[in-house]
Order: sequence, then structure tokens, then C-alpha cells
Amino acid sequence: IIILDDDAPVGMPLADYIGDAVLDISILPNMARNANVVGIARELAAMLGRDLRGLKDLGGLKASGQSVKELVEIEITNPELNPRFVAGLIRNVEIKPSPYQIQRRLKLAGVRPISNIVDATNYAMLELGEPLHAFDYDVLKSRAGEKKIKISTRPAADGEKLKTLDGQDRTLTSMNVLVCDEKGSLSLAGVMGGSESEVTDNTKNILLEGAAWNFINIRRTAKQHNLPSEASFRFSRGVHPAMADRGVSLGLRYMAEWSGGSIAPDLVDE
Repeated sequence: IIILDDDAPVGMPLADYIGDAVLDISILPNMARNANVVGIARELAAMLGRDLRGLKDLGGLKASGQSVKELVEIEITNPELNPRFVAGLIRNVEIKPSPYQIQRRLKLAGVRPISNIVDATNYAMLELGEPLHAFDYDVLKSRAGEKKIKISTRPAADGEKLKTLDGQDRTLTSMNVLVCDEKGSLSLAGVMGGSESEVTDNTKNILLEGAAWNFINIRRTAKQHNLPSEASFRFSRGVHPAMADRGVSLGLRYMAEWSGGSIAPDLVDE
């Protein structure tokens, strides 16, 4: 027995609604651009001389309220390790399970569904190839106090600690790169987020990050901490900086569709 969502379209062939095939594709290490659906489609279009169809237009997202540029700023201390960092904001989300169709597709792709917000980051990553990370905006706001939130990226200090989303306390070295605010570290760049600012069932506002990292640095960091994640798989092979804003825009669009939240105008793009 399959319990479908209430809005499942009656009369549509089941295969059209939930999909009927999984393609298992082996990707060479130097072809990380294909670790996503659009990448595979683009490669096939180029090989076969066909048009690339079905790309979403990510311009002109419906936005309202105060611009994220007035609320958040970004500082990159070492552009060789972090050439681009993009952040977007969505307000008044309702944390709940993703639509059935989305949960099933994620499971078939080997990703565990968690909530509509976390699933949106993973679904956009599988579609476009840009790993995303969601922060609880209100946690960052309370840490910043009355000031504008300042996100920075920097190398860790030897011996610095970070508790990652898997509950492990990590002892870092100067080779590792951190995403921080002015109170301290928030996540291990390109590998895994920190527990302090993670999205919970009580989260209402989301700051969404998409970035580009030095692939050699991410590969070493993931190996050093034995953290093979979906993000580090891609970042350790190279994700083009041009994907950062596209990934954030797509992630925000899915979050708005599945949570009822409202997207803030603009992106902070450093």
C-alpha cells in the first residue's frame, strides 16, 4: 500500500508521478560536473548534438520583505581556498515532511529524507550539482545581537574544536577551512555543518549557503576527518563557482514551494 499525498493527480500514470527507473552511472573523478541530473543531461546533449531541455528559469524569484543584503554580510579571508560564497534568506517556513514524490526520489538516489527544508538542499544538489547548507537564521541573529550578521570563511587554528552535525567533536588543524560568524565557527567548509546553527523543528527563518571551495583542500579535509559526505564527494572533485548562485536560487525555490515560506529579495554574493 502506497499512501500518496492528497494532491496526487488522479488519472496520471503512476510511472509519470513517482518515476519508473533508476540509472546508476559511474562517473570518472575528473567529471564531477556530471554528479547531478542536469550535468548528465548536458553531457548527453553535447555528445548527441541535441538541445538541453527542461532547465528551470531561476531569474525573477518572487521575493518580499527586507533584502538579505541589509541583514547579512560576507567576508572571504582566503580567495584561493574559497573563491565564492553566496547566501539567500527565506522567512516563515513551516518545517514538515517533503511531498511523497520528493521523498521517494531522494531515497532512490540514496539520500535519507529528513524535512522539507533539508530535503530541498539535497534535491537541488542532486539536480544541479551544487551542495547547499541551511543555517537557522534566528540562531545567527541572536549570536550577532543588534549588529548585522557577518559570515566569514577562514582557516582553522590548530587544535580548534567544532561539533559537526553527526554529533562528533572534531579537533581541527590549520589545513581545514571554517565558515564562521563573529562568535565562532559554524561549519566545516565543504564537508559538514556544525550542530549549533542546524535547522530544527522549531526553525522559522533559513539562511541558505552555496559556495565554491578549493577541491584539493576539501579532499584532504574529508580524508583527515573520515567524513565522506555528499557535499565533500562533489567539492573534493571540483564544483564550478558559477553554480553557487544557481544552487541557492533553486534551493530557495523548492523551500518556498514545500514550506510556504517567503523568499527575501536579492542574494549576498561575494
